[in-house]
Amino acid sequence: MRPPSVHFFKKWGIYEEIESKSSKSDFMQVVACNGDILVSERWPLLTDNPDGKWARLIHRADLIETFLKQLPSDSIHLSHRLESITNHGNHAEIHFENGHSIEADLVIGADGILPLFVRSYLAIQSLFILEPMLTELLSMTKRHLN
Repeated sequence: MRPPSVHFFKKWGIYEEIESKSSKSDFMQVVACNGDILVSERWPLLTDNPDGKWARLIHRADLIETFLKQLPSDSIHLSHRLESITNHGNHAEIHFENGHSIEADLVIGADGILPLFVRSYLAIQSLFILEPMLTELLSMTKRHLN
C-alpha cells in the first residue's frame, strides 16, 4: 500500500488496524531463489511529497478482513457468483447464480483480475474511481451503525 492509499485509510479511521498488521518498506527487491539480490531500489515517488518513497506491506487476507469488519455482516455476500447486475440509477439489482438476489446502493466486486462484475458493469456505464465510493460506503455504514 502506497502513501496515497494510506492517506485514505487514515481518513476512514482504519489505519491503526492496518498499521498493526503491516510493515513499512523503504525499498523493493527481487531476490533469486539462491538469495542473490537481482534488483534493489527505492519505491518510486507517487506524489509531490519527497517523503513518500515507501510502501506498507500487508497480507491480502489481513487487508480484506480489515475492510470486512467495517461493514454490517448482512451486507457482505461471499461465495456468490454474479449472474447479472442492473443499474437503476439510484441503486443496483444484483442476481447471483444460486438464485439469491439483492438490491444495493453500492456494489464492490472482488472476484479476480477480470471479474464478471466489471464486465457486467462496464456494459452499463463507466466505472467510477474506487476511493469516492469506498469513502461514501464507510460513511454510510458508520451512519447506519450509529
